[in-house]
Amino acid sequence: MGYSRRRELRELTDRIRESDARIEGVTLGQVCAGGMVMLEVACHCCPRRGRYRVTRLIDRHGAGKGLPELRDMLAVDCPRRRGVSFLHPCGAYFPGVKEQRSPGE
Repeated sequence: MGYSRRRELRELTDRIRESDARIEGVTLGQVCAGGMVMLEVACHCCPRRGRYRVTRLIDRHGAGKGLPELRDMLAVDCPRRRGVSFLHPCGAYFPGVKEQRSPGE
């Protein structure tokens, strides 16, 4: 079976959705309480990467800032973030963040 651009795009979209689901409802405070010191940001689509100290992010944005909002803020200069194209999505995500649930869920 040969190369399929459509299959590649579908797999990329699935990876982005999984990453988005993993951080849904997670806040910077939860990340800090989980023991993370540095928050890594990477992209599924391009070689862009970065690391941020969690305490500085909390000082700047507050412990209640959700990771989806933070991801959008950190990737605001991504040329793919501005476009809403299915073919060229922005794939920014936090590779070190595991899915976290609030106690009682």
